[in-house]
Amino acid sequence: DTLVKLLKEHPALLGWDIKNEPDLDFDSRGKNKVLAWLEEMIFQVSKWDREHPVTIGWSSPQAAELLADKVHFISFHYYDKPNRFEKAYLSLKEKAGNTPVLLSEFGISSYSGFWNAFSGSEHDQKGYYIEMSNILKRQELPFMFWTLYDFKKVPNEVVGRYPWRRQPQKYYGCVTVEGLEKPSFKVLDQTLVK
Repeated sequence: DTLVKLLKEHPALLGWDIKNEPDLDFDSRGKNKVLAWLEEMIFQVSKWDREHPVTIGWSSPQAAELLADKVHFISFHYYDKPNRFEKAYLSLKEKAGNTPVLLSEFGISSYSGFWNAFSGSEHDQKGYYIEMSNILKRQELPFMFWTLYDFKKVPNEVVGRYPWRRQPQKYYGCVTVEGLEKPSFKVLDQTLVK
């Protein structure tokens, strides 16, 4: 309760995201244990702060169906192909009923090195955002993207020690580590935020 009480009056607080991608902990911690913990945290945070909404940042639209009736808005991430998004989103939206839905993370890496079979590019990243922007506009779905800046370093504690996971994570940004705008930045600036 200390953290909630300390931050609940902050003017920049939108709401409480109980845990980032908790469904990725199901194998190591047990699905029932994770869900029980999330439910208890939703209850406790809502008790300590009655003003701000509470959500969970699920790793996929399918996982976001879990505990959908316990949160103030449903939050999910999407890192699959754009042509699969709309079907997955519409299924979630149908199950959500009147609960608002937010796409709280989406994006694609522009990494084109050995650990990505030299298949990524800034051009592909731009194309991804063009496709997704068309869908998001059509569905009138509020969103946040991942992420504004590339990273110089991604710690092992974040994605593990394997370079095929770590290297692509460095290049999800729409601005390079040198501060240069990638083509995807212009798409986001011109298409998604206006």
